[in-house]
Formats: sequence, C-alpha cells, structure tokens
Amino acid sequence: MAVFASTEAGVTTYTAEGAALNAGFTAAANLYIAHQQGLSGFVALFNAPSDDLAGKVLSQFKKTETLGFQSVAKNLNGNEVQQADKAKTMTAGEFLSFLSNSFNSKRLPK
Repeated sequence: MAVFASTEAGVTTYTAEGAALNAGFTAAANLYIAHQQGLSGFVALFNAPSDDLAGKVLSQFKKTETLGFQSVAKNLNGNEVQQADKAKTMTAGEFLSFLSNSFNSKRLPK
C-alpha cells in the first residue's frame, strides 16, 4: 500500500481508484470511515469480501482478533454486551453501511 501524507490524501486517492465509490459511499462518508478505522482499516474493509466478518478484517491491524472485534463493537449502538454480540456477526459490508449511515445521519443539513 502506498504511503500518504494524510488520511484525506489516501482516501482521495483510494476513492479516485474507484473501489470505495463503486460501493456506493460518498467521498465524505469515506473520509469519516477512514478517520474512524484508520487508512489501513478503511482500505481493508473496502477490499474485503462483504460477507467477511468485520472484526476479522480489522484484526490484521490489531494485536489480537479480540481487539479487531472490539474495534467494531465500540462503534455500535447499545450497551457493551449488545455491542459485543452484534460485533461477533457483523460483516464488513454491514459495518461499512453502518458507519456510512451513522455519518449521514449526523451531518448538518445544507
């Protein structure tokens, strides 16, 4: 993977290459996801098959698989037990959609 001076530059380059836009996410949502998960996590989530578990995808950048699933859980709604349960079965595609929807629902109206 290329090294970028900033997350925004990496997201812009990656989005321009088409993978993230082809998934139907806006450039603004992509930047939000990259900020949430880091550029490596962003690229890994978009490149992973949509039915791969998001926690396993992210665990390649964490010290353990448990930390990968915790990275997913801490972004979800509900109490800690509910978050952990959801994270165990959430796919990369579902997680990306959740993050994008979270971003879009919190944006200020134009």
